[in-house]
Amino acid sequence: MLNVCVRDDGLGGADPNRGSGLLGLKDRAEAIGGSLSVESARGGGRRFTSSCRSMTFITEPATHRDRDAVPPANNELGVKKPVAEWGWNILVAGTTLGDPCGILCAVAASCLFVDDSEAFLDAASRLLERGGITVTAVSTAAEALARLEELEPDITIVDVDLDGESGFDVAWSIARASAGRPRRVILNSTHSESDYAELVAVTPVLGFISKSDLSAAAVRDFIDDRRHGHGCRHEALVYSSTDELVEASVPFLRKGLAAGEDLLVVLREHGVSALRAALGDDAARVEFRDSVDWYRSPESSVASYTRYLDEHLGRGVPRLRVVAEVIWPQRSAASEVAGWKYYEAKISMAMASVPVSFMCTYDTRELPAEIVRAARQTHPVLRTVEGTWPNASYCEPEAFVRSLEREVPELASRS
Repeated sequence: MLNVCVRDDGLGGADPNRGSGLLGLKDRAEAIGGSLSVESARGGGRRFTSSCRSMTFITEPATHRDRDAVPPANNELGVKKPVAEWGWNILVAGTTLGDPCGILCAVAASCLFVDDSEAFLDAASRLLERGGITVTAVSTAAEALARLEELEPDITIVDVDLDGESGFDVAWSIARASAGRPRRVILNSTHSESDYAELVAVTPVLGFISKSDLSAAAVRDFIDDRRHGHGCRHEALVYSSTDELVEASVPFLRKGLAAGEDLLVVLREHGVSALRAALGDDAARVEFRDSVDWYRSPESSVASYTRYLDEHLGRGVPRLRVVAEVIWPQRSAASEVAGWKYYEAKISMAMASVPVSFMCTYDTRELPAEIVRAARQTHPVLRTVEGTWPNASYCEPEAFVRSLEREVPELASRS
């Protein structure tokens, strides 16, 4: 049981029996067998007392306006890292992190770590647990699959070079076993991501992190969709309303802006208008293009992306995020539709080492079921309004292309 008492120098007058903020924190504490009490005389600051098993309370006094400011160590936790590096999923009572607030609630993340080195597992576990991530360590694929069902971790980290097993195969097994129960997976190795870029790009994982770069903050960045690795990430958003398109796309774009990435939106006019309105002032920092013009053919689309990426990455931009929609032929030969399916299957391989995140959007109100099914088969990652997940329906690209070529033999000349 963790007992924490936190005081701040705010205005006071907080009533734990009113409003959704303090009531929500109180309910969460009680849900895990803990408690939360508040003493808040008006004009006299606030005193929060909590007892709970899996939550930690910290304070940001009203005078701490800077996100990178280090709160005083008298919060009894001895925290020494800047707020921005904690990487916690934070709930703030009644305001945002950058504003004056009374109490923040950090929810611990959980990780299943698959590695055959006992020494590394021990060191990595201690490193991540110091950063607030609970770790369960296993050394084989069989153990990983068994513990996944039991633990339902926030993220699973898989070593590429397991003894007698490929970490890529383990990632595929986890994805296939996770249909209907999405699970985040990233790959890990002593090698750099560039050594495995072509494999990472066509494996149903959220990305890759080298062992030398491993940290609690980096892992949380993957959980919270701030980090996509160094190569290509190819996602599909299958949606059924404009609200769903906006709700899934805006966080993707804003997290790119926060990371200093360039943003490109390639949609038809109604999608562009919806995102412009939702982004508000941030829309000025996004480049918008018409998808009808951009997606005239698979070949012209690849050429447009190549020119655009070369230009922006050449300026020193760390990464690009793209929200786009293919313009699928409505009444045309099967070979034209198959050509776009081929494009979607191959783009991950063609852009494997390029630091770009594609979010390809599929509107189920317009598109035939066969095209939506192909979307699920050609994108390693699926995005929903709830987040991103390795895709259980993803097909190995070469196998998907071979199947297409059997249906439409003229596609073989493109291989």
